[in-house]
Amino acid sequence: MQRNRSLGLLLAGMGLFFTAGTAALAVPPPAPWAAYNIGTMEAQGSVNIDARGLWTMRAFNGDVLPSVDSVYFVGHPLDGDGSVLALLLGQEGGNAGWARSGVMIREDEAPGARNVFFHMTSGHGLGLTLRRITSFPATDEGADTRYGERRFPIWIRLQRQGDAVTPFISSDGFGWTQVHAPLVVPGLRKDALVGLAASTLFIGPMTTVFSNPTVAPGQLSPLVQATVGSGSILLSWPPVAGALGYLVRRSAPDVPGFAADMLTLRPIKETSFADTNAPNGRPFRYLVSPIFKEGEEEVEGWATAVQATAVATPDGFLGSNIDIETTRLAGTMTFDPSTGVYRVSGAGGDIWDTSDRFLFASKPVTGDFQITARLMERPDRKGGIMIRETLDGPSRMVLLAGTQESGVVYQYRDKTGASASWPGRPAMTARDFTGTIYLRLVRKGATVTSFISTDGTTFTPAGPARTFTPALANTLYVGLATTSQNPGRTGGSVFSNLSIGPAP
Repeated sequence: MQRNRSLGLLLAGMGLFFTAGTAALAVPPPAPWAAYNIGTMEAQGSVNIDARGLWTMRAFNGDVLPSVDSVYFVGHPLDGDGSVLALLLGQEGGNAGWARSGVMIREDEAPGARNVFFHMTSGHGLGLTLRRITSFPATDEGADTRYGERRFPIWIRLQRQGDAVTPFISSDGFGWTQVHAPLVVPGLRKDALVGLAASTLFIGPMTTVFSNPTVAPGQLSPLVQATVGSGSILLSWPPVAGALGYLVRRSAPDVPGFAADMLTLRPIKETSFADTNAPNGRPFRYLVSPIFKEGEEEVEGWATAVQATAVATPDGFLGSNIDIETTRLAGTMTFDPSTGVYRVSGAGGDIWDTSDRFLFASKPVTGDFQITARLMERPDRKGGIMIRETLDGPSRMVLLAGTQESGVVYQYRDKTGASASWPGRPAMTARDFTGTIYLRLVRKGATVTSFISTDGTTFTPAGPARTFTPALANTLYVGLATTSQNPGRTGGSVFSNLSIGPAP
């Protein structure tokens, strides 16, 4: 049985239209839902539920980026892990660019409460705001198609797991695409409020219509990563609390999730699945859903959707989309054996901060080694060679890369989950970087050194050696990395003369 098949109905044929005054037989939200006018408001907001189950919210003021919020919020506490979601049907009024309405998780009703807000803006598509520290200014995690265009209807969801909050979108309410790496709010209160929120950016009123707002305690989707190879795609995910097993489906990218072909005839207990029948160059959409026990019945939870395309790769190489916010823009890699040219294309916010978001074409290498590659042209944004400990975003790593604006840069992350660093100056300035450069990284024990060359013969240091404490794992992932520095688009890098061999 599928818990959420009814959520897959997009209300087609119901004759719904978006008009501020259409609420009929209006009633307030049922318990335990409650309305909160948080912060300084020009007028009190309102919410009405009509006979069709549409929730119409009206807000009159507000902003969520200063150190205190002015926001209209309708919700209730969620004890522990779970999800809050709704079908967003329409939005009008408020600031023409930055009025926002969507789903929110916040510690309490205080104006300076820590929170995560996943919303549709009036002029910039889907967006995210985050306040990690009480009464500190919130940060805008981006909009302008980073997470999706402004379109209706659209399902939006926030999933809370411990201190991590992850946003998802869906077109059918069944297959959910993760649009950002988990946002960590350290020590997030166990009984935080979850619900619907609206902020007009000080121009009101604004009206938003939702359907099926749902708070689902304990309901989580797996965070799925796809690793591609020649004729194969490996799906992997951390275990979901309470899951008895997992189902895996596959379809063309534009097929609704519930119509996809089943690849597992019965739930599997493993947290990975290898599709070894994936023709190179053909994109697929995969859905991984957990199975839970409810009373005497087994029910299927929401599926996480990822898109992946198998590609012809050199022997032993795999392509991994590392924490890419919008997995619908998964990267690709091609290799031409006749020329030795690699073309690597990926999306993702950046290789930087506390977690990297990019396409990584790599292979595991044990012991001491060196990797050398020729970057044949200036990358679309950032691309180069990399050594990293794991295929997780916060992994320790070293990167030597060409960039559009900063020349050739040497970057590293000394501790898992720490902010990435660099020596403070480029290895080659943007003015001197013509677009063709040889890059080299050498690993000897706990130390990694970097070198660049303009002719492939004479190499000079690109920055100071990095000695890791504790020492890096004996087996590391080594290969080619590229990021568009914008999860809403892809960017590419072109390499040749790739070699991985013993350290000198």
